Amino acid sequence: MADSLKVKSFDLSTSKPDTISQLTMVTAEKQQIEIKKVEAKQAYASRKQNRILNSFGNILDRRYVRLLNRRTTPWLLIESPFTMWRVLGLDKEPYFYSWVDDHINDGDVVWDVGANIGVMAMAIAELTPGAEVHAFEPVPSSFASLQHNTVFNGMSRIKCWPIAMHSKNGSLLMNLDSYASGSSLHDAGDADAENPLVAISHRADDMKDFNIPDPDHMKIDVDGFEMDVLDGMKRLLTGNKLQTVQIEVERDSLEDVDEIFRDAKFVTKIAKEHILKSKGEGDWDTKDILYVRQ
Repeated sequence: MADSLKVKSFDLSTSKPDTISQLTMVTAEKQQIEIKKVEAKQAYASRKQNRILNSFGNILDRRYVRLLNRRTTPWLLIESPFTMWRVLGLDKEPYFYSWVDDHINDGDVVWDVGANIGVMAMAIAELTPGAEVHAFEPVPSSFASLQHNTVFNGMSRIKCWPIAMHSKNGSLLMNLDSYASGSSLHDAGDADAENPLVAISHRADDMKDFNIPDPDHMKIDVDGFEMDVLDGMKRLLTGNKLQTVQIEVERDSLEDVDEIFRDAKFVTKIAKEHILKSKGEGDWDTKDILYVRQ
């Protein structure tokens, strides 16, 4: 048994030249294998580092800007001059915070109708993490930015819908002010529309067709389509679930909108006028109103 455990050894001083040469070759091969292993590890680490650096490079190349304001700090992808305007969105509408603070709670369902690139939808989700937020935006370029921004900011829980809320279910011909992401001030379209878009349209009362729960709160900013939206949500207005509506109203529609909410037993809590320049046609007057159910 002892003999079987003996280990054979070489005395290199008495070994033949061929044997020494073979041992040298084996050692060199092992060294090359170890070198290749180290090189492979270094290459993997380098690729991983490059992926990280490229990610930050893409951020710089694609011009992300952080929305720095009093309460929220999401990143926004800047793809056009219109999206730069959105960076200032919450600072030019400070009443937004009082609406969220005073009325929206964890567990509430919030609809952002006319969400554009998602500034307000993300702010609601950040300020009230337990709220269920649904964002509706029919313009393809803005909808793509909306989806990108919500995912990039870790807010994929926001449900994004490429739907134009309207008085009928089907399709809606629109004339866009621009095809660029973040644009607004769109109109109803016709055969001579300069920037036509056929959008999916659906009534707010029928959003359960898509398994979307009825809202506790709504933000409506649809650039003149507000009467069409309200015409499609009569059930929501007369029911008991919907508690608040923050809506931007054109001056010409103000009396009609106000009458609809009064008849549905809502009262005005906040009303703020502001003026925007529109398409070189002069001043475009709107009023932002918060309606609260009595």
